[in-house]
Amino acid sequence: ASSSSSSSASSSSSRSSSLSAAAAAPSPSAEHTPPAESSPAASAAEEFHDLPLATVFTARSDPVYSKLSIAPMMDVTDRHYRYLLRLITKETLLYTEMIVDKTIIFSEHRDIFLLRNKVEPPVAVQLGGNNPDEMEPAIVCALAHNYDEIDLNVGCPSSRVSGKGCFGAMLMKTPMRVAALAQRMVETVERHTAHLPPAAASSSASSASSASCASSSASSASSSSSSASSSSAPSCDSSSCAAAADGSNDGPAPTHNGGRPHSDYSYLPTHTHLKPRVTIKCRLGVDDIDSYESVAHFVDVVSRHGGVQHFIIHARKAFLKGLNPAQNRNVPPLMYDRVYRLKEDFPHLQFSLNGGVKTFDEAEKALELGLDGVMLGRAAWHTPWIFSDADRRFFGRPNPGLSRREVLERYGAYAEEQRTIYGVSKAILARPLLPLFAGERGGKAFRRELSEGLHNKGLETYPEIIGQAISVLPDEVLDARAPDS
Repeated sequence: ASSSSSSSASSSSSRSSSLSAAAAAPSPSAEHTPPAESSPAASAAEEFHDLPLATVFTARSDPVYSKLSIAPMMDVTDRHYRYLLRLITKETLLYTEMIVDKTIIFSEHRDIFLLRNKVEPPVAVQLGGNNPDEMEPAIVCALAHNYDEIDLNVGCPSSRVSGKGCFGAMLMKTPMRVAALAQRMVETVERHTAHLPPAAASSSASSASSASCASSSASSASSSSSSASSSSAPSCDSSSCAAAADGSNDGPAPTHNGGRPHSDYSYLPTHTHLKPRVTIKCRLGVDDIDSYESVAHFVDVVSRHGGVQHFIIHARKAFLKGLNPAQNRNVPPLMYDRVYRLKEDFPHLQFSLNGGVKTFDEAEKALELGLDGVMLGRAAWHTPWIFSDADRRFFGRPNPGLSRREVLERYGAYAEEQRTIYGVSKAILARPLLPLFAGERGGKAFRRELSEGLHNKGLETYPEIIGQAISVLPDEVLDARAPDS
């Protein structure tokens, strides 16, 4: 791990001169790039530059933890969804929703968007942006929250992102700009972790310091539904996050609400601090830039000049005009052959396949054909219970083994705490549960009962709401477990 760090730092340094010029140079699509003059983010970068981080990082040399992952999805993969999924699978890599760098560095309550539950690792944060000076402080804030991976969104075709925002899929038109962003991300990670003692690549996770930042009342996905409560809920500032990260706040879990203590899953996690890797999630092309040669050029430039070693490829092109985001997930044809060809042409890089994969059989086939990972999106949202057998099938480890009755008992306790202490709305907390029995006998009745229970004043607690909802399900469905072997 030590030599790997040195080599990475050295290559990062050698790239600096060429890419600093590239970042400042006019883009081939000048109308879609930010002006070159000084950004107000410069002062934000200075503010976060010396933020202390964790005392121990371990470099992961084995990429197995990303063999199977769940895609970042707006209004889906918030921290409540991630808590539920971690009861179902311990090994699958989870992602946050995309968080825009400006949201982190200019928001008064920036940690609302980054805080996560203790049980989530391995977990990645996905960021969106197009300006290295604004990306850097966002990266530093993310580092303070100990994510295992930091991913740059270069695939979102939404008009608010790729149009007005000038990032997401729009960036595929300017590979050198993406390389400049990636280089800044990689160098920021290296700079803020280089002073930490190296650990053997094969070493197991060491214990980390206790954390003490309180979870916010809402994730980025629920800001519109619970903004009133989030302002009064406990949140943590950058200094307290730093204190938690470097272990200076060891001690009992903090208390709120008249001395009521947090449970294990309510405050900043206590897990091994890992040096996160930087990844890119992108499409195969955009608009008329859609040949194999163009995406191969993109990968070549971003890997050689940006230092990115892992690309998550949504195996479709994106149309920035004429199709909405939902249509962009279905109308452009899937071209898996191009993703396999990228792996053949760049065998030293890692590639994960995203787009159209609905079953574990399909995911296993992609891995057998040589890809390094598979990312499921809508399938993970529509049928989350399939992940109850993920750890055995993809990682060779025992499944958690909980039945859905047991999963709901634990989630009910979590939801009640989130509701009573942090003011998270019942509807936001119910959203991850709606598809839990998809395709099962009684599944539709469960959704109906759960939705009605949210408005039933006779059901005061979340365990009561869930208890009423599961009453319509047969025991054989509620108590079924994933296979052990």
